[in-house]
Amino acid sequence: MTISSDFPIVDRASWLVAAKKALKGASVDQALVSLTLDDIAIPALATAEDLTSLPRPAASGNAGWLVAQSPTHPMALEASGEILGDLEGGAGAFRLPVDNRSWQSENSFGMKGVFLPDYKALEDVLQSIHLDYVTSQLSPGAAFYPFSAWFLAYGAGVEGLKGSLGADPLATLALEGALPTSIDDGLGQLARIANHLDGDYPELRACQISSLVYHGAGASEAQELAILLATALEYMRAMEKSGLKPVEAAAQINFALAAGPDLFLGMAKIRALRILWSHLLRESGIHNPNPAPVHAEVAPRIYTRQDVWNNLLRATTAAMGA
Repeated sequence: MTISSDFPIVDRASWLVAAKKALKGASVDQALVSLTLDDIAIPALATAEDLTSLPRPAASGNAGWLVAQSPTHPMALEASGEILGDLEGGAGAFRLPVDNRSWQSENSFGMKGVFLPDYKALEDVLQSIHLDYVTSQLSPGAAFYPFSAWFLAYGAGVEGLKGSLGADPLATLALEGALPTSIDDGLGQLARIANHLDGDYPELRACQISSLVYHGAGASEAQELAILLATALEYMRAMEKSGLKPVEAAAQINFALAAGPDLFLGMAKIRALRILWSHLLRESGIHNPNPAPVHAEVAPRIYTRQDVWNNLLRATTAAMGA
């Protein structure tokens, strides 16, 4: 027994007749068709027939998906306890945002992540976490170069480190307005990290290219995807200059996307990223590439200060779309 057997099959033409009747003669397109921020029309009714001409995204691999949680406390020991509690509660990964403004001001630490000024502080965060069992999603901001060295030193005896070191100097520049070094030096540092990981850390990637800063500034879905791909190409070129082949450079990249309150638009954005990334790799001479992992994070800009209970619904919908 199926629920659909209780309802008659209705074709598109019959649906249009019923819709026009319900709209009392108003145009179906004007009343029911909506536009995205990029003026892409979302039809009032979509069926399986509409999927025949659409490309399919590359499979995401055999890893499945993981829930990643971030600590909220700015101090290392307290953040470590939060991470451990989340992992014991069922999370399969942790995301570690590092306070990336400590190099700018002594009084600004802890504002945007965990304050990790040295190796000892990182040790305090990771002391109770089994890095061989969980995926590490790091977000070190401007401090990605020393932080990567600290993390690899701490995990030197760990088999199977996996996740991302989170280097993304261009997004950091867009967010902070400055880097502690020049852009060229930042790209060179990223390339050196990638060269170090290549071959020795097959499940650990150097950079995680994030669209959250651009989404937070008002970028549309198409603008997000365009910025992600342009940034990825720039990083691949930097890594290729340092000696990596394009396929090796591509293996050092994963993505972080902003998930919004529109369920289907969020799903479509992630699928579009996979399709566009596979096209870019083919144009770079890479055939049958391994798909890049995609981290989806609830976008900060969708939350409201008023009627805060609505945030539960928004975050739930964004997570479902991811």
